[in-house]
Amino acid sequence: SLCGMLPEGAGDVLPRRVEGAHIVYHGREVAMISERSGKRLTFFAPPEDPHLQAYLAPLRHLLSRDFQPLRRIGIETINGRPAPLSPYVDALRTSFGVITDYRRVHLYRA
Repeated sequence: SLCGMLPEGAGDVLPRRVEGAHIVYHGREVAMISERSGKRLTFFAPPEDPHLQAYLAPLRHLLSRDFQPLRRIGIETINGRPAPLSPYVDALRTSFGVITDYRRVHLYRA
């Protein structure tokens, strides 16, 4: 895993090397980081990016994998802000069942 390492051009964006951290690349560029099994998301692409649904693949995997799939993912923050206020919520609705409350955005298999 590249977590905790700094490959050329990555700066300091990579998360710590821990269980539950995922990095999505588009070519050589970091497109999304998921930490704490999806509780904290950081996107490096705008919400209208045509590839955004592909960047969500790790979250789909967590919900649909054969061994111990998660029943839901409770996203707390997106790009450092409270998840329910994020402009990315509409994009999440495209791939997942979404329920928002005042603290989290909950993702379910669609």
